[in-house]
Amino acid sequence: MRDTMLLCAALAASILLTGCSTLCADCGAKPSVRRTDHACLPSGGAPTMGTIPVMAGPLPGDRDYVEIANIDSYSIPGKPTPEQTEAQKTDLAAKGRAAGADAVIQVQRLNSIKNGWINNPRTPFRSVMQGETKLYFQRGVAIKFVPGGRAVAR
Repeated sequence: MRDTMLLCAALAASILLTGCSTLCADCGAKPSVRRTDHACLPSGGAPTMGTIPVMAGPLPGDRDYVEIANIDSYSIPGKPTPEQTEAQKTDLAAKGRAAGADAVIQVQRLNSIKNGWINNPRTPFRSVMQGETKLYFQRGVAIKFVPGGRAVAR
């Protein structure tokens, strides 16, 4: 009786393991990863080398380009000073370089309002109250120039 139970358990385990290995082989043959568009990646060099232009408007001239990413800078609570604005533009340029962009265009200052707990200025001790905070950040479009001047749909 005991031998029969061991045989049944071994048979069930082998069926289960065979089914799992077939299932894993199917998963390995069809990974759920999208291919990367290698035309938009930097060509061999480190993406942190050099600086890229950051422009408020569209690209001057008629060079063809591909939009590769929308990039946001870090947020600043309250109205940013000119120094903070320049630091945000530097942050946009660094993130654009990391994405492999040749330039960042159409940069605009945006804000977002966050609701939640804020410090209560009406008490002499540390406490919180419900309120909102306005955060300012900059957003731009990272672009990669098209080699050879081919026309690209925008």
